[in-house]
Amino acid sequence: MFTPRELLKNLPFRIPQDSCCNCGSTENVFRTETELKDISYFVIGGVERTLKIELPFCNNCERSALRFRKNILIKCLIAFGLFWPFLGLSLIYANELPRFLANNMILFAALPAALITSLYYLTRRAKAPATSFYQPVFLKHVRYSTRGEVKGVALGFTNREFAKRVAALNTDFCEARALIIVIEQT
Repeated sequence: MFTPRELLKNLPFRIPQDSCCNCGSTENVFRTETELKDISYFVIGGVERTLKIELPFCNNCERSALRFRKNILIKCLIAFGLFWPFLGLSLIYANELPRFLANNMILFAALPAALITSLYYLTRRAKAPATSFYQPVFLKHVRYSTRGEVKGVALGFTNREFAKRVAALNTDFCEARALIIVIEQT
């Protein structure tokens, strides 16, 4: 699958640097250059948009800066990848399986693959006071003009207070719809 990469840069948004963007802590806060990605898939390919931005993180939350969110397509591909070994095992042991399982090998392979994938992602939850296991600030959408120039971006936030502070620092961009702030629960 061909995925051209588009790097968004020189966006003049202001980000508060005195508290962690994930948990809100004001102790041991440092700036980390973070890549925010938005990937759009099409029939035979896709486009990856990357926005590099310096975000404040504390020592406890800095690992979340590198954890990209997985969309439903990626999760389904992981489950599909797990399906094949389970199908192979069920084919190897087909004669030793109970009749119901032997007659429903695809279901027998799909259920554990879906269960393992679901359990894996269900365990990826933030531990308080962090608001997200993954990136607490993420690129939701990029708007373009008819000439292909970046017209605005939508940033998602899991930390409500941090999002309000970003909006307060960038009221001019928010009013012009160059910056759209979306608050999400994880």
